[in-house]
Amino acid sequence: MAERVSGFAAGSGGLPAGYDGSTPGALNSVTASVMDGAHDLHEVTLGLSWALNPMTKIQLNNVFMWTPFGDREGDGSNDNLLVSGALSGQADPGLRNRKARWENAVMLRLIFKL
Repeated sequence: MAERVSGFAAGSGGLPAGYDGSTPGALNSVTASVMDGAHDLHEVTLGLSWALNPMTKIQLNNVFMWTPFGDREGDGSNDNLLVSGALSGQADPGLRNRKARWENAVMLRLIFKL
């Protein structure tokens, strides 16, 4: 969902003390994407960790998130959906902020102690 938000008002009090220039972004506005995800979410994480030696470790994590049926608007349809990172191509406006009932992430990390 995109919302139009206004910039700083001229003479905004949020500027650092001693700043004497013009207010950055004064009277400008921008269209920003506001994420409206799930209001109820369940998550299960399963992880394995291997210590190769005292300075090196490998971690494998599987994170599964899902949303139960939820009807906030009372119209009989499920509106409890999460904003999917995996299904959303953030650079593609046609895919950005796509909603899904579940998402699964598998992550592999190699950790070095310095």
